[in-house]
Amino acid sequence: MFGVSTISIKNDIVLSHIEAIEPGTKISVRGLASELNVSEGTVYKAIKEAEQRGLVVTKPKSGTFRMETAVSSDECAVTLSELVSALGVNCAAGRKSLGCTIDNIVICDSDEAQLVSRLEYNDPGRTLCIVGNRPDFQTLIMQYDAHMLITGGSRPSDYLIVKAEKNGVCILTTIQNTYTIMKLFDSQFSSARLASEDAPVSDWMQAPNYLYRNDYVADWQRYYDEQFSGMKGFPVVDEELHLCGGIDIPRTFAAGHTQKLSTLVSKDAKILTLDAQSSVREAARKMMLSGSPFAAVVRDGKMEGVFYTSDLIRYFMYSGSESVSDYASFLVPAPEYSNEDRRVYELHIPEAELANMDILPTALMLVAADKHLAQQGYLDYSLSSSSFFYPERITQLGGLMLCTTLTSNGKAGFSVETEVYTENATYAKAMLIFTER
Repeated sequence: MFGVSTISIKNDIVLSHIEAIEPGTKISVRGLASELNVSEGTVYKAIKEAEQRGLVVTKPKSGTFRMETAVSSDECAVTLSELVSALGVNCAAGRKSLGCTIDNIVICDSDEAQLVSRLEYNDPGRTLCIVGNRPDFQTLIMQYDAHMLITGGSRPSDYLIVKAEKNGVCILTTIQNTYTIMKLFDSQFSSARLASEDAPVSDWMQAPNYLYRNDYVADWQRYYDEQFSGMKGFPVVDEELHLCGGIDIPRTFAAGHTQKLSTLVSKDAKILTLDAQSSVREAARKMMLSGSPFAAVVRDGKMEGVFYTSDLIRYFMYSGSESVSDYASFLVPAPEYSNEDRRVYELHIPEAELANMDILPTALMLVAADKHLAQQGYLDYSLSSSSFFYPERITQLGGLMLCTTLTSNGKAGFSVETEVYTENATYAKAMLIFTER
């Protein structure tokens, strides 16, 4: 005789009750346990699962609150490609469909009947479903040919990948949970903004790229992508995801196909590491001082993600109490040194900003590049890739200048070379690539 777990039933009861709670309502573990006649432990576990599904948010010193999970079409209307760039997610299947416009986002936090109702009400081809580790929901979404974003580090099955490629459906993946993804979405595509200046890198990192120490050079060459071409090293981990070090990329290409990567781990290819709870500002400081375009993010010694310069840019542009554009007032044009292709500014930075020198050069170069493009009438271009270099740290504010040099790449867009400097030193340089939206 088959039985059903009592624990599972109680957990489902608590989750169903949470789903029915009015958004914004504070949730008490003790109160819910008393109301539903279950243990506080059962409620606690259910709340943790609800948090992963994006049903609730727990705020330090405030408590747990029911979240609003519906996203209307008025707040959306973006392409999948824009979502990939803005949210730092990965495309697991259906890359040819990245140009599709999304009018509606469905957070899969309800039961199957409600999900079917939402999919039937909306145009599936213009709908993105955000779903966690729920293979049943993932299969259902695919049956309706709707696009999906799988959160929490879960991977789509081979069946889903093949089906998506065949049907022209896009499957995106991310290691972030649903709540974090919706925060990032709101920060760019609605009026909501993230308020924390000390956000951890774990909220902004991307899925980790690494190889195992027992892999072969042939594995690396299959895995290699042009996005790694600017890196001096590449992370190598053991079977438990502990970081062993980095391989020297040029040396690896010269090695034999059957040589193990463990023999190519090099001290010269040292990988910058960040704890998952390190602040983005701390990440900016370390990346600037090391000159590294990325950092391996670790938790309890295990590699959990990768934080790239592009993630730093997303943080500057879409979060915090102060937007990048607020720094425009620090740029004072120097017309005697400027022309259409080259813009030169004197930097008038308040003394109070000395505390922000870890992030300020990057922010100033970004806003100056945007300003140069706008002045030339190129308003429909957005940043698609970047490379930063910080030879020296700024320790004083006098005599600082910033220049931008705009170059057309034809149909490929524009490149903007930026530099922060004085007469005697260069403090920061960047190559920013802008493509048409």
